[in-house]
Order: sequence, then structure tokens, then C-alpha cells
Amino acid sequence: MATGRLDKLKRLFLAREEGWSSQELANEFGVSQRVIQRDLESLQSEPHRLPLVREGWRWRLMEGHLYELPPVVLSIHQAVALYLAGRLLARYSDEHNPHVVAALTQLGSILPHVAARQVEQSAQSLKYRHTRAEMIRAWEALAEGWLQQQKVRVQYYGAEELMGAEIRETVVSPYLLEPSSWGLATYVIGYSSAHAEVRTFKVERVKEAELLDERFEIPVGLNLPEMLTTAWNVMYGEKTERVALRFSPSVTWRVRESEWHPSQRIEDLPDGGCRLTFQIAFPFEMKPWIRQWGSEVVVEEPSWMREELDSS
Repeated sequence: MATGRLDKLKRLFLAREEGWSSQELANEFGVSQRVIQRDLESLQSEPHRLPLVREGWRWRLMEGHLYELPPVVLSIHQAVALYLAGRLLARYSDEHNPHVVAALTQLGSILPHVAARQVEQSAQSLKYRHTRAEMIRAWEALAEGWLQQQKVRVQYYGAEELMGAEIRETVVSPYLLEPSSWGLATYVIGYSSAHAEVRTFKVERVKEAELLDERFEIPVGLNLPEMLTTAWNVMYGEKTERVALRFSPSVTWRVRESEWHPSQRIEDLPDGGCRLTFQIAFPFEMKPWIRQWGSEVVVEEPSWMREELDSS
């Protein structure tokens, strides 16, 4: 029981920057303050060595403490869910990321034999993809900045500058990391000092990234996962545009089979087909998805996208 309580205590301190009083922790676990005091002493000793600081009646983590993940116990179903998420990330990445491989390998080590072998085979297959050391370093710095709420200085290529033009620089407060199937990429969304607003950057375009000691706070009320519900991939915004697509009867069953976007609405048509409508902030992100339906879909709205797709 004590070991489980120590693990949970560690998670509580990692999750709450302002810390806890011993009375709050005693109430949380239903034990006496004396028991909590012994637990706090244990947390600061081997093997935990959690750097706690006492300020008045409260205990908190020492500022600048490097985030270390506590052990997690998974059910079989949770492990399979994480494996599927890892496989999805691996399939939607066109470069080798050793951290994805290591995560899948560790996950496979706790699974039954047959499943473990398949997970290991999946992990090994990723090693043959192209690797860019600078991209991995950038990924690591941005991941740490996101987890620890530390700013990151980045040098990056703009989309129009990939052929060798001048490299730009900014300091990013990484609010969120978001994978995208379009372009097989990972994006970081956060406040950019150079633009004085929240921007989206493609991690694969970052040339150099330096984790800074300066911390940041995510603005109160800013819910990026909710804001991303207006995006088809990663481009979000308050203003959305209606997109209406008419599908032929032969693919309507497939259209109905999936929820493509939170805003979608499906309308049955007299010929057995259907009309699928969305409210999307930047509809141009939808074009690769629309193209894959070929002649089975007609863009009704917006007119500019219909014209662009018809001419391409």
C-alpha cells in the first residue's frame, strides 16, 4: 500500500505546480498527517529522490526539476490501445524516430509472447526509415518544453524557403504537439515571440531547437484541443467555411461508416447518394482527402475549391 501511495504522491506533485499541504494530502489519501510526513521523507530518499521544497505549510517540486515519469500499471486492453496509437503514429511518419521505436519495444516487453513478437517486428521495421539527427533533436527539445512548460528557441525553414533561403528564428512556448496524417508530420502549436501570437510550426522544418530555462503559462481558458475541432488537420480558426460534398450511391455506405469530423452532417439524397457537410476553418486542408474519392464525389461548396479541384 505504501509503495502505491508514494507513486500516487509523486504524480500529484508532478501535476500541481503550487504544491500541497500535508493536510491536503492526508485528506486525499484518508491517512494521518504523520503518515504523510513519513511518505514525504521517503519520496526525497532513494530510490525516488524527488526534490521537494517546503514553503510554509506547503510542499512543492523544486523549480527546474526535470520531469521523470512515474511507473504506470496498464491493463491488457490499455496496453493494446497504446500499441495501436503507436502503430498509427509510426505509419503516419515518413522518418525514423528512435523514441517511437523504443516506446514500442518497451511496450512489447510486457505483452504475451505472440503479441510481443509482433510488436517487436513493428518496431524493427521502423529502423530502416530515413533519419535526420537535427529533426530528432528538435523533437526532443519541443517535447520537453511541452511537458515542462519551458520555452524553446527554434530556427526553422518557412514553407517557401525549403530550397535554401534564409532561416528564421523565434522563441516558441509549446502549448501542444499534434500529429497530422496530411504530410506525415508532427506540428507544435504555441506562442511565437517573432509573430506575437499563437502559431503552428511543422517540427520537420525545425533546423535547430534549444530548450530554455524560461518557463511559460498557457493562457487561462485556452483549450487548444477544443480549438482544433474547427481544423481538418492542424489549421484552426474562429471563422469557419461551409463545405458541401455530394457522394454517389456506390460509396455512400463508406461515407456513412466513419465520423470524418466533429462538425459533419449527412443528408440522404433521392438517388441513393448523400450530401456530407462540414464547418472547417481552412478547407484547403481537405483537398487531398477529397481527391481520393475521385469521380464519386462532387464539391458543391465552396465554389473556389470546386474550381481548383476541377482544374487540377
